[in-house]
Amino acid sequence: MVVYHLPVLANEVRDNLLLNPSGTYLDGTLGGGGHALLFLQHLLPTGCYIGMDRDQEAISFAQKRLAEYSNIIFYHGLFSEIDAAMEAANT
Repeated sequence: MVVYHLPVLANEVRDNLLLNPSGTYLDGTLGGGGHALLFLQHLLPTGCYIGMDRDQEAISFAQKRLAEYSNIIFYHGLFSEIDAAMEAANT
């Protein structure tokens, strides 16, 4: 079983980066989805969270953890593929 760390400064990250609850946010290091969960809890249904990671195991873990949210898009790839991830999300 994979165990991921708890997000560092989670509330500070959310409070300072989630400025528009209807916006689109891209996380280039999704990991276990800790920050994603914090964002998704505050995004409106019109908001979108794109979680990308190069580790398919991390994506699979996060997909299970965040299964109740419909406004997240998972992207398997490198951070250098950010343009492709945004295009895949049609944003």
